Amino acid sequence: MSASDLIRDPDALLAAWRTLAEQHHHLHQPQAAAMLGVPEACLVAALCGQSATRLSGCPDDILSAIAPLGKQIIAVSHHAGVLIGIAKPLRFERRGKHLVLADAHNRLEVNSEAIAHCFVLIDDNGLHGRERHLQVFDAQGRALFKLLVLYKRHAGDLTALAERFRSPDQSRQVDDVSVPEQSQRPMAGDDQTMSKSLEMATALQDWSTQGKPIRTLLRTPSASLSCQVIQPKVYGMDDGYLHFSHATMKLHARLGLLVPEQRDPDEWLSQSASSLLRFQRLEEKDA
Repeated sequence: MSASDLIRDPDALLAAWRTLAEQHHHLHQPQAAAMLGVPEACLVAALCGQSATRLSGCPDDILSAIAPLGKQIIAVSHHAGVLIGIAKPLRFERRGKHLVLADAHNRLEVNSEAIAHCFVLIDDNGLHGRERHLQVFDAQGRALFKLLVLYKRHAGDLTALAERFRSPDQSRQVDDVSVPEQSQRPMAGDDQTMSKSLEMATALQDWSTQGKPIRTLLRTPSASLSCQVIQPKVYGMDDGYLHFSHATMKLHARLGLLVPEQRDPDEWLSQSASSLLRFQRLEEKDA
């Protein structure tokens, strides 16, 4: 079945997604959407009436309602993987056209004009276990960000939020989207690329051992996520990945897709047509 047909047939789309999940353990939603050739929002919309609820209303009100719900994961995808902030508690504010969710270590900014589709997904038996999150997409069905509510005691609050902002339209399709163009990722996999990526990963390991703050900034056309930590665990290079792990953030990236460049001794960049990753070593006074 073609991707265009799957976009118009939510039952077939769910069946294809589940088949993929059986074939590829630990398959995440963005990967499934890419493999099926459909906008990611189509996957979530197909779950309406089951585990997903389509929302309507002012995004400011939705985000201000979810911000107090305890410890949450902020997830934004990039060209080589995903950046995750682990925040508690979140505070919400509007700055011009941008909506901001932040805590002491993480800051998410989203262009409110880009928000087109919002869903709450609640499923105790989801493909990745218990799922309790808000997912926000643009008009093309591309993910802007996700918020995952971690504490079970706030499950009822998230359910109430879904009901409060429940849209009269619970359509299982996303209107006016088409098969995405091939992602414009950097060329990957050659020896020079991997060598430069490993050089950057080694530098980040060294920064971590020095005990100075490290700021990781991800920018996409409509959102940005900044995470700042001291001494994250940096690992995974032997398996072709770069992982950051810290109590307040995580980063997962395929080394072969990073294609980094060093701007100066305290800054590395990795960018594509769809996103930019910046790693900065800070002095305490700049933190």
